[in-house]
Amino acid sequence: MAGPSGPDDRYHMTYWLLYLQGVGTLLPWNMFITAVTYFQYKFGTDHGAAGEHKADFENYFEVVSMVPNIMFLFLNMLFKHLIGLQKRLVVSISIMFLAFVVTCILIYVDTFSWQNGFFAVTLIIAFCVNAASASYQSGLYGMAAFLSEGKYTQAIMGGQGFSGLFSAVANIIALSAGSAVQPMALGYFLSATVVLALCLVAVILMPRLTFVSYHLSRHEGGGKASDGEINSINESGYDGDDDASDTQALTGGADAKVADAKKMPNFWVIIRKIYHLALSVAGIFFVTLAVFPAVSQSVASVAARHANVKLNVWQDKYFVSLTTFLLFNAGDYAGRTAAGMVQLLGPRSICIISFLRLGFLPLFALCNAYPDDRTMSVVFDSDVYPVLFMSLLALSNGYISSLCMMTAPGLVEPHERETTGTMMAFCLGAGLTAGAGFSFAMKAIIT
Repeated sequence: MAGPSGPDDRYHMTYWLLYLQGVGTLLPWNMFITAVTYFQYKFGTDHGAAGEHKADFENYFEVVSMVPNIMFLFLNMLFKHLIGLQKRLVVSISIMFLAFVVTCILIYVDTFSWQNGFFAVTLIIAFCVNAASASYQSGLYGMAAFLSEGKYTQAIMGGQGFSGLFSAVANIIALSAGSAVQPMALGYFLSATVVLALCLVAVILMPRLTFVSYHLSRHEGGGKASDGEINSINESGYDGDDDASDTQALTGGADAKVADAKKMPNFWVIIRKIYHLALSVAGIFFVTLAVFPAVSQSVASVAARHANVKLNVWQDKYFVSLTTFLLFNAGDYAGRTAAGMVQLLGPRSICIISFLRLGFLPLFALCNAYPDDRTMSVVFDSDVYPVLFMSLLALSNGYISSLCMMTAPGLVEPHERETTGTMMAFCLGAGLTAGAGFSFAMKAIIT
């Protein structure tokens, strides 16, 4: 049934398909970096291998994740109008899917005799996954931005939060079960491959949904649709044209509207409307990545500072997995979910809170981080403090970042919403990159 703003999202199908897409954007890379034990084995010294990258492969992974991520977010922001949205999404998911198929195959291949070659192949795979993921995320946020309601952007954010929680739980299960390296890695990588296959099917089917086809037509037409168009959609599920015209915004048709849509957007006009939220989302992820995971995973139980104290299983085996990864991802997911239910803050309040989050930097620095190398005194001499700080960091990250991404498209004209979504995605990525870089400065300050 069509309301004043067009047809309804029947059975909330669009919401849940975008939620699945949100999972698909981050779960593959989360699974990749969760398989640390597997890569330590592959880059180790077994079977006479040199093992020269066993100690530093995570540093290389960080570089080949951040560089293509920010690079392709920027390129998508600039040139997304030249390539149809569906083509960008399908190609991006396909690249990620093929990369993980290759990764699954390599699990049981003897790579010790060509370890350096395998290392190079792994970096190429990581680069391709992150480049494709950046294009995928940018397109999704652009699509969600013109679906009229912020909840569709929240669906993507919620799915991304769930992917982090899933990978954290999977890591703890594998840790407690003492799983063999190769089957564990196969479980990680195969789960990502299956999710990507589902995402590929979903992104192909989405233009056929009445709700999506209507808003794509509105988007292409500058945000306007006649009563006749609405009635036609309401009666037939489509706007009266064939499938190709319904999905012109996705497939890049050749009529006059598409030609107009391929003009370079006026970024300056848009940024003047959303700059406060763009800076806020960048600032939120800057603070988060400055302490998580690099600094937070170095925080050890304060019991370890006492030589005569025997650590229990919580303080030793599970401390980092629970207080850093599980706690952050659970809190982040809770914050993203809450943003879809209650929006308590306006743009001004969002800006203030994003600025206040800078206080997390000294708070984590004054916990028991880098205990073997630190030169600063430990002020928060209890395990309660890192748990409290991480909970607040995670909840605020999920809630405030979701509000930023949900609110920004509503501040611009309808025809500017897709560009706004891609610009906000770029600012999010810029914050991630800057924060990850600043984490090295945090370590230098503490030690």
